[in-house]
Amino acid sequence: MTIVPIGKVQLQEPKGTDSAYWRKLHEQLENVTQEVIGRCLEELLRTELDQHLKRKRHQRRSQEAGATDLRTKCQRCGSQKISDYRRNGSYERGLDTHYGHVHFRMPQVECQCGGSVRVAYRMLKPRQRIWEDVQVQIRQKAGLKMSLREIKAELDACLGGSLGLRTINECIRATQPGEEVWRRLPVERLPPVLVVDGIWVTVMLSNGTQRKDACGRQRSVKHGERRVVLVAQGVWPTTGRREVLGWVIAQNEDQASWSDLIALLRQKGVYMEQVQLVIGDGSPGFEALRQRQFAQTPFQRCIFHKLQNVSRDLLPPPQLSRAQARDYKKAILQQAEQVWEAEVESDARQRLRAFCLRWQAEQPAAVATLQRDFDLTLTFFCVQVDASLRGEQWPVQLLRTSSHLERENREIRSRFRRALLFHSLEGLSASLLLFFLMRKSVFLSVPNLDQFDRDLDALLDLGHHFLN
Repeated sequence: MTIVPIGKVQLQEPKGTDSAYWRKLHEQLENVTQEVIGRCLEELLRTELDQHLKRKRHQRRSQEAGATDLRTKCQRCGSQKISDYRRNGSYERGLDTHYGHVHFRMPQVECQCGGSVRVAYRMLKPRQRIWEDVQVQIRQKAGLKMSLREIKAELDACLGGSLGLRTINECIRATQPGEEVWRRLPVERLPPVLVVDGIWVTVMLSNGTQRKDACGRQRSVKHGERRVVLVAQGVWPTTGRREVLGWVIAQNEDQASWSDLIALLRQKGVYMEQVQLVIGDGSPGFEALRQRQFAQTPFQRCIFHKLQNVSRDLLPPPQLSRAQARDYKKAILQQAEQVWEAEVESDARQRLRAFCLRWQAEQPAAVATLQRDFDLTLTFFCVQVDASLRGEQWPVQLLRTSSHLERENREIRSRFRRALLFHSLEGLSASLLLFFLMRKSVFLSVPNLDQFDRDLDALLDLGHHFLN
């Protein structure tokens, strides 16, 4: 245990109006807090140095003759014998923390050859300028969908200085090993329902050439390319639990890209043959893969996307105004929605026939879109009956559409719009990891930041232990 005596804390009573009173009191408290933290850091560093040197200040070195410390090394002769080392004063340095910019004295160690000794402190890394608590804040804010400039603005106000965008970006990208661990961790329990979908984003990629910027520095020439994030979400209908199981970043939604996502799920212990229902938007690449590899698994065509396609093919009369055309399409879509609100499959088919008779002459394209692959939109009826026979109650809202995953994607799109674009695939992967971890820790619309930090630390620890 390290005990740091802080002495008496003296505050001068502020004067002035109420606003000035509280402002000056807050400034004094901040200054006292930063001073105490600086003194604590100094004492912790001195205690850690005593452990490295195996002696306290003013204690003779001969008592530990021949002992070595692998976490220390002379930069001139390479010696690791602690009997060759001696303390050599200290120098002042600063550190950005959650409490503001803190100043403290950094102890120095010198070898008998005159060279400087590098000590691997556990509390502070060489050339570290932002402390771990600031890095935690950066990752939390990134998980909360804040852009780099928004994070910078908040931290600059807290630190009283300027934190570089590059530093913030490197802190976020440092979590990328956690994404590699997530890809390998098995799922604790197989989800009965699997929902898949894709979302597009712009990524800046290098074309292999370089140019000089305005400051004369060599920069890679980049161009924007569209990439799709294929996401798989597991659903447990009996409990209502929903969780993103994995994702892959691909060039398009072709069969090979979807195969990569299915291979990732297999690696995590999720086999499509064991899933009781798969919900998708009817992507041609996924449909071709499904027919080839797991055609026997029940597949539900997403009703949400089906209605979107019907809305796309609706043609309002040309004499209607913009508002009238919107109301015209809305009324037809409401009638189409009632097809899947039937209690049994036979009633749904009867409602479809009534809808087609009503709108076949006026909206032939929309009717044809609704009839296309219609049988695949009724799979949830059979799946719900099978669950009832097993004594399980599966809510129909978890079986008909991929709307819950669409809500996740809506949040992702909000994050993408704030970022505008990503300058690397690694940065995109890290951002997705932070986002999904934050969404996993949300309870009743309130994010549990402590749970988010614990989950992220566990992934990073596994990544550094196994991947390195």
